Amino acid sequence: MEKQLSEESSSIVNEAYKTLKYPVLRAIYALKLKGFNLDEKNISVDSSFLMEVMEYNERIAEIQSSKDKENLSEEIDKKYFDILKLISKYISSSNYKEAFVQLNNLTYFDNIRNKL
Repeated sequence: MEKQLSEESSSIVNEAYKTLKYPVLRAIYALKLKGFNLDEKNISVDSSFLMEVMEYNERIAEIQSSKDKENLSEEIDKKYFDILKLISKYISSSNYKEAFVQLNNLTYFDNIRNKL
């Protein structure tokens, strides 16, 4: 019984650590506390933003050198952290709807970062 309780507690602590460690999971959790769920189907994404995402994906496919990869990675990281700052700003000002929109955008850049 004690071992099972210990394993369950350990699992909860590990999940909490993972949530706090990764910015996307942290933002998802913060917005879930406010009643927003990223799985909702009614998320509209700006077409210019989607074009930007497509351009980054094309640039990733066309990488020729490690220097190209490094430069693109830095550019994408800047966009990623700019979006994170926006999410933090919107959550701090209780503008959860806009934080939710930016979180959706962040997931696109998280996927792009993972491709590099």
